Amino acid sequence: MASKLRQTANRVVRLLAKVIGSRIRDARTGEVLGKAILIPWRGRIHVLGYEGEKPLVPSFLPTRRARYWKQELGFTHHDDPDFDSEAGRAEDR
Repeated sequence: MASKLRQTANRVVRLLAKVIGSRIRDARTGEVLGKAILIPWRGRIHVLGYEGEKPLVPSFLPTRRARYWKQELGFTHHDDPDFDSEAGRAEDR
């Protein structure tokens, strides 16, 4: 019973994120990573309903001046690994 309720709640949150969620853009490239509901709570940011292809990585956005009382947080994703260059380096040894 509890697992069915959890699955239903999960579906409802994902549907709400698709309908009223904010678009999350990559801070470096500007591409849309997905949609989610962002809730700041007790010094943390909760991301609800995110269904993007790549995992989110939080990062502080650059500013013109060094301010420690106000920081802007953006999201980005990890680059795909470059295994070909690693294999090429191993063959050179």
